[in-house]
Amino acid sequence: MPTLELEAVIDHRREIHLRLPANAKEGVARIVVNYEAAAPASSPGNLDSFLDALPRNARGRDHADILRQVREEREDWGDRP
Repeated sequence: MPTLELEAVIDHRREIHLRLPANAKEGVARIVVNYEAAAPASSPGNLDSFLDALPRNARGRDHADILRQVREEREDWGDRP
């Protein structure tokens, strides 16, 4: 059985429409559909869970160190808008 590879678009009705080349013979065909699955949606989180998930950087800073620096920077802002 000859193999023919075509690119198709899956529409909003989950349908695919193909036009075969003129040399395709009439009769029974077997269709295989390979499609790229969407990446699973990530669940919303917060900064703490994001920072916990990060690997340590080259300077060895951890979550607590980063939060300490953020707090210090905010304190330095004072009452500025």
